[in-house]
Amino acid sequence: MHCCRTQDYSDLFDSQKALADLNDYRKNGVKKSSRPLFVVIDQLPLQGQTLLDIGGGIGAVVFELFAKGIRYAEINDISAAYIKQFREESVRQEVVAKSRSFIGDFTSVHRDIAEADLITLDKVICCYPDYRSLVQLSSAKARRWYAINLPRNAWWVYILMRIDYYWQKMVRGKAFLTYFHPLSEIETQLAQAGFRKIKQKTQNEWVALLFERDQNV
Repeated sequence: MHCCRTQDYSDLFDSQKALADLNDYRKNGVKKSSRPLFVVIDQLPLQGQTLLDIGGGIGAVVFELFAKGIRYAEINDISAAYIKQFREESVRQEVVAKSRSFIGDFTSVHRDIAEADLITLDKVICCYPDYRSLVQLSSAKARRWYAINLPRNAWWVYILMRIDYYWQKMVRGKAFLTYFHPLSEIETQLAQAGFRKIKQKTQNEWVALLFERDQNV
């Protein structure tokens, strides 16, 4: 299954799952699998900065970074059900006036989305078969920083992800494939686009990386 296909993605990440994820966030905070991303961006001077969260789901990254002082955020997700939950939660958290949301495949709607100081993709590149286009178009939006979180390129991680895939198929009757893209090629692509890696955090099966744009390029 190609996660970038709107109909397939919306079927997998439907209103029931979106509501469950929002309730889990309200109760437990960000997922453990997302924590490496927050580690690499934790020391950034985010007060007064802007954010674009791609594939942001119910908006956990957005809400957490509003608490750290960002002044404006845009979020994009291919699932209308998740954006619906984000919009409802943004009302509850009183950040409607400081945020904007977009539904659709980022590579199709990117022209409608503004640049931001920080771009985040939390467990998004691994859901996308054509990672080069996604990285190219998303990194072009980053004025200062670009942060990603994706599975480690390790054999045991691959096995864990395959087990999860078949578990989803058995329990829910539907599942999405995790794509294992070569991290070294992603780093090379970003270096060629004028970014340098400034921080990395590995935790269990996940690795998060933070890149900074070279202002002299």
